[in-house]
Amino acid sequence: MDLNQSLYIEHLEELSMLYEQRVGLICINQWKWPDFMPLEQRFEPHIDALVIGEDEALALCEEMAVSGEYSECYGALRVICRQTNQKILATCVAAMDLGKTENAMAARDALCQDLPESFQDEFVQFLLKKSPDHILLAARIIASRRLDFASELIEALQRYADEKKMVLTLIHAIGRLRPRHGTEFLLNFLHSTDKEIVDTAVTALIRIGERRALRECMAFIGPGDWPKMSLGLYGDQNTLSDSFFSVSDFDEEDTTALSRDHVIAIGLLGNIASIHELIDCLENPDLAESAALALNLITGAQLTEEVFVPDDIDPDDLFDDERELWEKGLLYPKGKEPGVMINRLSRNSDDWIQWWKKKQRRFNHRIRYRNGKPYSPACLLDNMTSKDSPEMIRKLAHEELVIRYGIDIPFETHMTVHQQLRAIETYMIRLKGNPDGFVDGLWYYNGKPINEGLMVFENDVPSTFKEVAP
Repeated sequence: MDLNQSLYIEHLEELSMLYEQRVGLICINQWKWPDFMPLEQRFEPHIDALVIGEDEALALCEEMAVSGEYSECYGALRVICRQTNQKILATCVAAMDLGKTENAMAARDALCQDLPESFQDEFVQFLLKKSPDHILLAARIIASRRLDFASELIEALQRYADEKKMVLTLIHAIGRLRPRHGTEFLLNFLHSTDKEIVDTAVTALIRIGERRALRECMAFIGPGDWPKMSLGLYGDQNTLSDSFFSVSDFDEEDTTALSRDHVIAIGLLGNIASIHELIDCLENPDLAESAALALNLITGAQLTEEVFVPDDIDPDDLFDDERELWEKGLLYPKGKEPGVMINRLSRNSDDWIQWWKKKQRRFNHRIRYRNGKPYSPACLLDNMTSKDSPEMIRKLAHEELVIRYGIDIPFETHMTVHQQLRAIETYMIRLKGNPDGFVDGLWYYNGKPINEGLMVFENDVPSTFKEVAP
């Protein structure tokens, strides 16, 4: 082995190690999303070195893309993409075992990050003609990059309508593209006996933005079976009220009456009439975390508390005498249990009651709120940008920008930090100066107000809402 080859192997190993580290950190969910940027920047020197290595480095990457571990596949595919070698890329991806979840994830990440635009459409066409696993990969690339392949996805959905994994992935991708001609076929999946498929179809139809399709959804699905989160994404002020699911009707013995999704959906709607019910939800251990998040979404109060979180103990790792003490709750003296103190959104109902008593006069019951401000695209961008926003909230904020305001700029939380920041900057430029005339605090769907009667007029000209006591 010559010196150059050993250096290329070392660079690919470093790439592999960095990718494994990134995947592991995402899984444990302890880093804020911007914190990944320095780690991701460390990928670049290794990729550059392998690109400079040209044919010799390319031969190594071609071999490892097919025979290596998932992390080696990732690094190899990124280098092949950077060298813009379409033929070798197609050969490698065709030979990969994409039936392995790790390989499919690595291929998705690598191709969504570096697949050259110069031949991306041709390459996706190639994938769509291959195996079901390759079609799944194509759908993920199409969804992430918003490539115009709606007709091909619908055709694939017709062919694989009995395979759940394929159906979920293809419907998700179709919803990302928002084609006008896709609604009729998607409506068929509302009859599915699989709740996950129904929920995915509803979300896709909501993203597409046709009111007629939503009316047909309502005809197919009864109020009690309607996906709760979707109601928060497109509903109006009265959604999730008595006509659908009343929070005040929650019965602790009926676990189907209220869910975490339901509570988050109430937070998305931003109706302050739900504040007291959400505070009541703090008393339910299963709902407390979601209720605190929903309250903060509406109020922006940022009430926090410091709590002790004990370490997870695997009894199989203990000696017999330790296990016996652990089972009796005597392994550690009181106050000496291993764990960490964390700062989190307060789940103390008294904290929220006191805060609301002091601050409620700042809020107008006729409008909706996000982060303590009248709901607007800027508020959603704040949720997407904030390092403290949970991943779920960042995803939902982007969904809201698309569903509420009809403005879709490709954004996924699995993108690199650089790609995410670029998408957020594009949103900021697109919305600068409010060219669409959106009124803060109004309920919108697909860029149009759905409760115009709630608007405040001054001298017959619509204005932003007055801050008055409810």
